[in-house]
Amino acid sequence: MGRQHKYIIADPKPPTDSTDVDLKLKDVEEGEVEKKRYMCGGFFGFSCLAIVAFIIGAILVAGISAIATLGALGYLDMMKGTIRPKPTYTTKTETPTVTSVYNVTTQSPNVTITTTELPTKTELTTELPVITSSLSPVTTSHSTTPKITTAIPSLGYNYSEVLHKSILFYEAERSGELPPDNRIPYRRDSAMEDQGLNGEDLTGGWYDAGDHLKSTFSTAYAVSTLTWGFLAFPDGYREAGEYDRFLDSIKWPLDWLLKAHTIPGEELYVQVGLPSADHRYWGRPEEMTMDRPAYKIDAENPGSDVAGQTAAAMAAGYLAFRDSDPDYADTLLNNSRLLYTFASTYRGRYSDVLDTVIYTSGAYGDELAWAAVWLHLATGEQSYLDDAMEFYEEFELWKNPRHLLLLYNITNDGQYSSKFKKCMNMWLPGGGINRVFNGQLAVYLDWGSLRYTSTMAFLALVAADIGIRPTAYRDFAISQINFMLGDGGRSYVVGFGENPPQRVHHRAASCPDMPTSCRWNYFGSSEPNPQILYGALAGGPNKAGVYQDSRSSYETNEVAIDYNAGFQSAIAGMLNLQVIGVDTST
Repeated sequence: MGRQHKYIIADPKPPTDSTDVDLKLKDVEEGEVEKKRYMCGGFFGFSCLAIVAFIIGAILVAGISAIATLGALGYLDMMKGTIRPKPTYTTKTETPTVTSVYNVTTQSPNVTITTTELPTKTELTTELPVITSSLSPVTTSHSTTPKITTAIPSLGYNYSEVLHKSILFYEAERSGELPPDNRIPYRRDSAMEDQGLNGEDLTGGWYDAGDHLKSTFSTAYAVSTLTWGFLAFPDGYREAGEYDRFLDSIKWPLDWLLKAHTIPGEELYVQVGLPSADHRYWGRPEEMTMDRPAYKIDAENPGSDVAGQTAAAMAAGYLAFRDSDPDYADTLLNNSRLLYTFASTYRGRYSDVLDTVIYTSGAYGDELAWAAVWLHLATGEQSYLDDAMEFYEEFELWKNPRHLLLLYNITNDGQYSSKFKKCMNMWLPGGGINRVFNGQLAVYLDWGSLRYTSTMAFLALVAADIGIRPTAYRDFAISQINFMLGDGGRSYVVGFGENPPQRVHHRAASCPDMPTSCRWNYFGSSEPNPQILYGALAGGPNKAGVYQDSRSSYETNEVAIDYNAGFQSAIAGMLNLQVIGVDTST
């Protein structure tokens, strides 16, 4: 029998109706081009992104911001996009009656939209932060010395409430026919005509961000990251009373990923929706009328990156469901195996064969390695681990924290922990990552900064749990997550804490209750969103410490399924600390 290892997881303008205007989640919205990939820490494991925002008019306002996607999380590869002409607003005043769904208050704001131009949204390609943990059928640590733990009664906030609300955010992102127990009162069935080129059913899944595109890449990243957090810190979910709700939460996107795998081992749909058309529309997903084409990969048009990412999500899903629903778990594992073979046999990046995808990766090696690691954790088969280590060398994944952390946890090889620490230490005070607010918050990139910081906090908690610089890394994680929840003077989580975001860039939340019409006038309104998008993590302050609670500030106030993935997993880790405590045996 091979050496037993602990699961690191414990046992993821207002344009006219003819111009697109909306920024795609991860990093480039209206009018920008962004491309990222993994770097370790200041270089995690992604590659740097350059975001170029153009505002079309007599004057060109260009801003280039380097963006990298967490490799610590290993998944974010950046997005690439085309810059579209910017739309203009037409002056218009409305006095809508806005009834909040959660706080029954009626407002009648005067909404004045002045003529102005906003950058159009670009299709981003990003490799989502890879959060990898050593999952294995056994939950034992490297050491044979019995653990002595000391409980931590309180870390400062109601993390159970945060976890609960983060799951609600994912429910607000649901597409398709909603279940009878839908808890989001302003959401109804939507995109019921989504289908493949031959009529395949592609309804369901999650919308990617504040728009209505569906991306297999970002969905798979979020699922694997969230599931890793669930497997690593199950007691956190139990403490919050969200254990079963979490399984229900990730089954929704996993069901869609299974649908997208239309021909086992041969074909995978990777996106629904045309960015240019989607971004021209500001309104409810229930009222969309534009065409929503679907895009796929196959042997002649390969996509090792997105297929590998999806294989990893399904393998992680197998581990989450194998006890409660073994038949479903087996279905996930079988599809994962087929997709992995497909990804490793037909090599290539899907953005090289599809120019309309919103997320692309700089390379596909990290996704292949990610899939191999998760399949090893799911099956215990040595061949997958051998592949993961070969990919690590072949694609030089030495600065990819997620892989380093997983491989160390599985092999106990010090070379991996040593390189992981080099990446993680960059985030500690004095380590090189930019700090704002008198050193309280680490900010790696301007665009959607809290997604990176919260994912690194999650990785820090996982590393600490398996004995890698436990005190320093836990202190880092606690300080960063608590800053996001209020230690900095405000909360960056919608519907939680003091002075939370009220105008995040999100179409459905910006609309009043039906049947009041919702169009670009609500994008331009200065009033709070009529609906509370509970649990959504806002992008956060840039490297200058500037944050704007405005729908037009997509850089700092966008929300997305990948933003919350590392954050929610870190919250589970914080709860786990309070329940289980810390290891004081060393």
